[in-house]
Amino acid sequence: MGTQLDLLLHATDHLKPEQLKRFKLYLSHRTLDGVEPIPRDRLGDSDATDIVETMMEVYGSEGALKITIHILRKISRTDLADALENGIKEVPSQEEQATDAGSSVSLTQDQCGVCEQLLTDPVITTCGHSFCRQCISSYWSQSGPSGQYTCAKCEKRRKNSTVFTDNNRCGVLYLFTS
Repeated sequence: MGTQLDLLLHATDHLKPEQLKRFKLYLSHRTLDGVEPIPRDRLGDSDATDIVETMMEVYGSEGALKITIHILRKISRTDLADALENGIKEVPSQEEQATDAGSSVSLTQDQCGVCEQLLTDPVITTCGHSFCRQCISSYWSQSGPSGQYTCAKCEKRRKNSTVFTDNNRCGVLYLFTS
């Protein structure tokens, strides 16, 4: 079980370059009633992670999930659409997450990928993994050459140290760059 962000990142990361290009094309056109397109210039040469970030900003997590499933079906990736739909059934909506924010914490979802303890000041990397802000900052300061940032879980390399603050894991994401 992952967050809605994890699910979106997983689905878009599995698109081939040509599929990602078509995905962006559909995003820039009205493909679903009631859903405004994202201007083509805003999508530019975005990679899958940037596209997910833009969709979350424009549509919110619920809307981003809905449009992603719709477009995945249009580009004949029903396998990813089905997986995303099945994952959604396991992930609480933002409203449910906000309601549950004060309740007990699930260790599997709320463990840091570095210290493996309950998250403290939780952040999510652009690849969707959760860490304590201090743990990932320390990990990045101790590993690799300057200017190279590798996820401590999946080892995906990034050129920047962008993480998203997850306020009490209730679905509110803010951009933070260290």
